[in-house]
Formats: sequence, structure tokens, C-alpha cells
Amino acid sequence: MVGAVIYKARYEPICLFVICSITVVSSVLSLLLYVSRPRKSHPLGMLFVFLATNIVYGLLNISVSVIQFLVKKRLVRGIFYLIMWNITSPQLSEQVASLGGTFLALDRVLIMSLTLRYTRWRIGVRLAIICSLINTVLVVTMIASVRLVEAIEFCFQIVLFFNPKVKYYAFPGTLLVQGIFDTIFCVQFWKHSKKHRSSSSKQANHIALFQVVSHTFLCSIPQLLLMVRVLFPVGDTKWLFYAVPYYELLFSISVLLTSLFTLYKLRPKKVTLKICFYTSIVWKYKKKPY
Repeated sequence: MVGAVIYKARYEPICLFVICSITVVSSVLSLLLYVSRPRKSHPLGMLFVFLATNIVYGLLNISVSVIQFLVKKRLVRGIFYLIMWNITSPQLSEQVASLGGTFLALDRVLIMSLTLRYTRWRIGVRLAIICSLINTVLVVTMIASVRLVEAIEFCFQIVLFFNPKVKYYAFPGTLLVQGIFDTIFCVQFWKHSKKHRSSSSKQANHIALFQVVSHTFLCSIPQLLLMVRVLFPVGDTKWLFYAVPYYELLFSISVLLTSLFTLYKLRPKKVTLKICFYTSIVWKYKKKPY
């Protein structure tokens, strides 16, 4: 338990800063590659928004690490709204990233279920707009509330209401919905894996599948175990004190792995042309007597 406390206070800000910095850089590069490549469909889709949510997740956690470093070095005094920001920002970032993954899985489910109507009704663009609006409202509301927490009592009530509601209700509920969509997507992906599809669709499906695997093992399963042990504290629960401090690290690693895999899938590939020469064959046919 002492080691977990030392990690939480001393090493977690450094680890999250490094991991989230790499996440932001890789997601920005992926976003540039995604926007710059030629396409027939609208560039605003769920993959675009998913990369943007990874960037937002990384920036939120980087801000927390920087504030902790400045307070530790006594470069900034313990301003109350900064303390409240450090309390609420980790939950906010995880909620934003989970919503991005949930809508990405839903997008893949709909594109394999409604192939023609998906394009005709522009479902991908609509899902991207809905996901962006929800995340924007969450982030802007929390930034404004935390900044005005000392001046307006209502903002202080919002901050106090937000953190436990997201932690114990919204975030587990998002993980549950995401798990349902992930399961449906995996079944559909297995059924449609042998069918011919465009390279962009394959890329998005592979990215979504990798996100499902990493998020399930590094985020959903640990969160499920923690919630079960908290709701049903039967037997020895000391291991919770060892597991809880490392959950944010596991979540950040999941987002990092997904960002790196997305960058790998979106990288420009070399185009090779195979030229076959039939000169000798044609010459033989010309020499052949009739």
C-alpha cells in the first residue's frame, strides 16, 4: 500500500505526462494523415472525432500533471480552482475518451448493418456531430464551473455534483453501453471479415477492433472488478488499495496504444507497380511458322 501511495504522489504525474504527450502527438499526426488523404465521403466522421477525443483526453491529463508539478515546485500556490480542476479533470478526460470509443463502435455497427442507408443518410456525420456536442458541453461546462467556483456558489455545486455522478454512474454506464456495442461489432466484424470492402472501411474496422481489445482489457475489466468489489465487499478487499491508484495509468496506456495503432494504420503506404515484359514470348510467336 505504501508503494501505491508513493507512486500516486511522486511518479503518476510524470508517467501520465509522458504517455499523454505521446498520445497527443500521435493523434495529431493521425488526424493530419486522415484529413490529407483523398476520399469520396465527408472528412468529418467518427474516426475524425475519435482522434480528436484522444487529443482532448491527452491535453486534460497533461494540464493536471503540469499543475501538480508547478504546485510541488511552489511555482504556483494552491489556488482553489486549480485544486478542483485536478480533482475533476481525470474523470472528465476518461468520460470524454469513453464516449469517443462508444460512438466509434456504434458507427462501425451501423455501417455494417446499414451499408447503403448509412451513406445516404450520412449517419457517420450525424454521430460525429452528436459525440462532439456532448463532449464539448461536458468540457466547457466543467472548465467554466471550475474557473468560477470561488465566485459563484452554483458553479461550486456543479463541481461537487459532477465528480461522484460521473465516477459512479455516468462512466460505468458508458462502459456498459460501449461493451454492448463492442460485442455487436465483434460479431458483425467476424461475419463480414471475408467480404470485400474498401481499404478505408477495413482501416476503420481494424482501428475499432484494436480499440475494443485494448479498452476491454485495460479499462473495462479492471473497472468492472473494482465496481463489483466496492458494491459487494465480501472477503479480503485490501487489494483494492493496490489496484485503484494504477487505474488511470492503465486507461492512459489503452488510449496510447490505440493512438499508435491508428497512426500505424493511417501511415502512407508505398505504391509498387509490377511490370511484366512479354517481349521474349511475343518474339517466339513471331518466329513460329504457320
